[in-house]
Amino acid sequence: MKADPFAQYRKDGELADPDGCYCKDELELVHGGLLKFCGCGAPEDAMRFLRDMLAHIADDRREAMGFDAWYKEWTAKESAIYGPPAARWLFLYLLDTAGLAEHGSSVNSCWLTDKGKHILELLRAIEFEEPAAEETR
Repeated sequence: MKADPFAQYRKDGELADPDGCYCKDELELVHGGLLKFCGCGAPEDAMRFLRDMLAHIADDRREAMGFDAWYKEWTAKESAIYGPPAARWLFLYLLDTAGLAEHGSSVNSCWLTDKGKHILELLRAIEFEEPAAEETR
């Protein structure tokens, strides 16, 4: 049985963020409790998008696939996830500022911080309703 990534946030059968505020579900815990986003808009869509961004950055199959095959797949996914290049740059800057990603010489070659890895683990554990293809763009 796989360990519950939310176990540290479960108190008396309920979810609570690090400040002790109770959350109705795992999505609210990550979105509002850990990332401190407001609850309006489309939190599920935003967290699904964040999951995909973080997973893309964390893709470490380079050695297993061979660089050329990995890079071709990686760049195709990059366009599908981020859309225009300017949006990708903006998201990378925001991930760096939020402490979810870290960059060395360039934000373009960033990697996930421990916080980013933790958020990705939590987001992967949430069962999102995936949008139909026509809803993604």
